Amino acid sequence: MDSAIFGFIGVIAGSLTTGSLQYATEWRARRNDSLIAARIVYGALVDVELAVTGAVKQGSLASGTRFTQEIGMWQEQRVALARRLGVYDFNIVQAAFSHVRNYDDVLHLAGENGDVDHGVGRIDGDPYCQQRIDTLNEAQQIALDVSSRWPDRRRRDEDIKRLVNRP
Repeated sequence: MDSAIFGFIGVIAGSLTTGSLQYATEWRARRNDSLIAARIVYGALVDVELAVTGAVKQGSLASGTRFTQEIGMWQEQRVALARRLGVYDFNIVQAAFSHVRNYDDVLHLAGENGDVDHGVGRIDGDPYCQQRIDTLNEAQQIALDVSSRWPDRRRRDEDIKRLVNRP
């Protein structure tokens, strides 16, 4: 009878150990997926923000410029990023990509008419242009914060202090 009890305890301990290890492995994989997704989304947002602000400053944009690749990246990575973000932060990133989609539509229509610079004028003439760019910047910051591990954040803070205190 004692051996049956010890055998049963061994089975329970083994199943708990296996289940715990499997859960920890899956949790780490999901976490890594969300970190990678945040880095990809951050890069896409930086690309869009640089293109839009540069186009607004110069008044022109390269012919055929579209943001379909960035929109596709968002569609691929949004589930993994949603696991990591809270509702408010996710909605800000979602709003930023809504602006990206709007920019893409404006540039597409202007390109069909053969006047991409007119599309840039429509983006620049939008009364909410700066607010949309601010949303892109806020979404970038959210993605950057999510994509950073603790040592990365500490190192980034030290780099910022070094830059600010530079003579």
